[in-house]
Amino acid sequence: MPALTSSVTLIGNWSETMKENGFHIFSHWSQAQSFLQKESLQVLGLNLTTLLEKNFQKTLMALREKFPTLTLILVAPEGMPSKELAQLRRNFPISFILEKYDDPNILSFIHKALEISRWKGHFHELEKMRLSHTQRLEALKNELHDRVEKRKKTLIDSKAKVLEQNQWAQSLGQIVTGAVASDSVHELETAIKQVLIPLFNIQDLMLKDITWKPEPTDTRHFRIEELKDTNGTTAANLYFISDEKKKWTSKEKIFIGELAEYISLAFLRLRREERIKELEEEWTRTFQAIQHPLLLMDMEFNILQSNAANMPANGKCYTQLFGRAEPCVGCARGKNFSILNNGKQINVRSQALRDLKNTDGFLHVYEDVTEKLKLEQGIIQSAPLAELGTVASGIAHELNNPLAGIISFIQLIKADLPKEDEYYEDLLEMEKAALRSKTIIQDLLSFVRTK
Repeated sequence: MPALTSSVTLIGNWSETMKENGFHIFSHWSQAQSFLQKESLQVLGLNLTTLLEKNFQKTLMALREKFPTLTLILVAPEGMPSKELAQLRRNFPISFILEKYDDPNILSFIHKALEISRWKGHFHELEKMRLSHTQRLEALKNELHDRVEKRKKTLIDSKAKVLEQNQWAQSLGQIVTGAVASDSVHELETAIKQVLIPLFNIQDLMLKDITWKPEPTDTRHFRIEELKDTNGTTAANLYFISDEKKKWTSKEKIFIGELAEYISLAFLRLRREERIKELEEEWTRTFQAIQHPLLLMDMEFNILQSNAANMPANGKCYTQLFGRAEPCVGCARGKNFSILNNGKQINVRSQALRDLKNTDGFLHVYEDVTEKLKLEQGIIQSAPLAELGTVASGIAHELNNPLAGIISFIQLIKADLPKEDEYYEDLLEMEKAALRSKTIIQDLLSFVRTK
């Protein structure tokens, strides 16, 4: 009994003698809040004022979630109308209603309330068992459904024969035929519209990428069917549009689900074809934008494609490019090589085009390097002269400085020396020699500059 009586909490003006029975007593419910968070609770005794407090009702909801077997003993004023008491019983888990705290049968009521709480516990456990069995049955149902779905794939051929006998099969055949014949997503959408709009009696139908969303101001009703790729990822959406919300039958939903598989395959095929076309156009633009002549050829030297506007995409490469009747001398397809044509040197970059095993052809890029080689040769020939000019400039700089000093010094001596002096003629010869050296240096610099 102590274990049970410790699960009884009384809030209000209860007699202190109740504590002797192991009950927990609090004068106000706010004092019991922290206590009730830690202890178990089966029976809660309280008065009508406390029960109807708005804040307490929130606490009571939390207690009922935590203690699902909780039952109440209510102390209500004497003479309270029976309708109001019945309403309280409907709204709250009240087992007994007393008119005063010191009711002589209070202990009997508490023990009966504990018994009711215990029976609630049994029912709660039984409900948990029922939910557990329900979940197991649901799991078995899902497993069975998965097995049925796998079997459905093996029966698609026989199912198609059955569908041919009704309107669904005819519509499906029309859509599949239209999907195969469609060359664009727009044509595929048109083919689907022609069949499904009258079939389902809807206003419109749209096939859109997953990025498309209806405008917020669009008040029409949209039913969305996802089109998935082979990985299960949504690739596009099929929108069924109506002014009023349409009630879809189970047969219609099944048909739309099966139809989505065919439409998704067609949509993905068209998207791949569009992407391939874009890549081909991008490759062609890149191919045509290359400045140098570029050829694709097969193993017999036949031109398959060319980026040269004035060159036909047929014939032999050596004939169309160089007017020859046989392959060029030095041609080494699959490697980089050079050939001579009318005095011009042509460098060829050749790349073999291979599949997994064999060589299917070659890609050749032709570049006329005649002028480039002449320029390189001119640079090579002018390099020694450039070096000579650098050396000559250095020598002239090193000789001009002392030579200027010599000439100036000779002229100073001449100014101080009489013409009759025996050394005067020698000074003149020295001055002539220095000036002649200066002239030679200037001539050397002039020669280097002209080269």
